[in-house]
Amino acid sequence: MDSEGYVPLDLVAAFNKLKYLVKDRVLLSEILKTSTAIEFDAERQLLRRRGDWNQWLLSAVLFLLYPRFLSMVLTRRLTCTGWDRYE
Repeated sequence: MDSEGYVPLDLVAAFNKLKYLVKDRVLLSEILKTSTAIEFDAERQLLRRRGDWNQWLLSAVLFLLYPRFLSMVLTRRLTCTGWDRYE
């Protein structure tokens, strides 16, 4: 998640339930485009919750207190979210 609350569409598409339901990334993008709960960035590569996205931001304090967490985020090795398979 970036500082504006966006996450990559590819990350969302990598969720097991979504991979099971929708095989085509373009189709997934078109489906999500119709949602009233989600909004895309200008390039349509990132998405976030519409309206109250800022309440879900990770605090900068988390990264200061847990530098190992920051390195895991930067190297995309958070296995609990499947980032180890993302790329």
